[in-house]
Amino acid sequence: MYRYNLRILKGSGPCAAVLYFAKGWQIFQTIQRLGASRFGEFRKTPRLLDFAGGHGRVTRFLARELEPGRISVAEIHEDAVSFQRDYFGVEGLLSSAQPEQFKCRSSFPIIVASSFFSHVAPRAFSGWLANLLACLEPNGLLLFSTLGPELSRDPAGAHEAGSLFVPESETNRLNKNVYGTTYVTEDFVRAAVSGACGRDWTVRRFRRALCSLQDLYLVAPSEAEIPPFEPIFLPWGDVDRYLFSPGARALEIAGWLERVPEGTEPDRVELRVDNRTVAAVQPRQDGQCRYRWSFEVDASVIGADDVAMVVARTSKGFENLVGLGTMRTHLPGTR
Repeated sequence: MYRYNLRILKGSGPCAAVLYFAKGWQIFQTIQRLGASRFGEFRKTPRLLDFAGGHGRVTRFLARELEPGRISVAEIHEDAVSFQRDYFGVEGLLSSAQPEQFKCRSSFPIIVASSFFSHVAPRAFSGWLANLLACLEPNGLLLFSTLGPELSRDPAGAHEAGSLFVPESETNRLNKNVYGTTYVTEDFVRAAVSGACGRDWTVRRFRRALCSLQDLYLVAPSEAEIPPFEPIFLPWGDVDRYLFSPGARALEIAGWLERVPEGTEPDRVELRVDNRTVAAVQPRQDGQCRYRWSFEVDASVIGADDVAMVVARTSKGFENLVGLGTMRTHLPGTR
């Protein structure tokens, strides 16, 4: 993920690191809320499996709140498993390319698979779901994320078929025909869950509730009590105006925000330079669940390699990055 961030951020190592850690923190916050809803406090979570956890983008935060011995991580790359064992002290499980080849050593009250099913080819989707559900304790919870069909290049086709697979992904270490990018409907997910392990399941969907992009699904045995889990709905957006006025030495940055209807309204947008807030505005509504914002600042406050971030904040205090870069890697236009 860091290497992918480095590509999309035009080679800025500091910006790539900021994005890597920011998304890891957002995923951790979601897991933290799930554990707290089930056990009263996240710190009371007895055990947790982070499936497809990579090199610990999320684990580094989990291990600060839970004893590392309560955390298990599963990953297909041996170097990633070894890294997490050595640096975070967690239990590492080696995964596999085929769902039937992965076996849990024990059962878990909570299993999380963030940004895994958004890559799994549809033909393997139900197999992986059944396998992970088999690793749950009798009253356990599985939380996983997917990409909705509206995010694909062919939303209508994806809706009609139920799924759409594209052999593209952030990694070059896995076969893209197996691990690409997958868009699925809610009906597709429910059908994949149905009948797994010969049991009935309760499925709840939360649209764009993981990092403001992926849909979250919470699955539990139908006889189990579902905790009052409330995910974090973040606004998302982008910069669509980025201009420099040489005479006035002024930099104009503007853009948009959007949220799901059930999400909290954004109440503040900040421009931060190397984590110093240099400007802040309240976004103005520009349609249902859509907003505009803009800044005009003295360009001298931003050095060529300073990390500039546009951060949208909700009234509940949660934040999301909607703009990130440096003056060197993202040259503004002029007027």
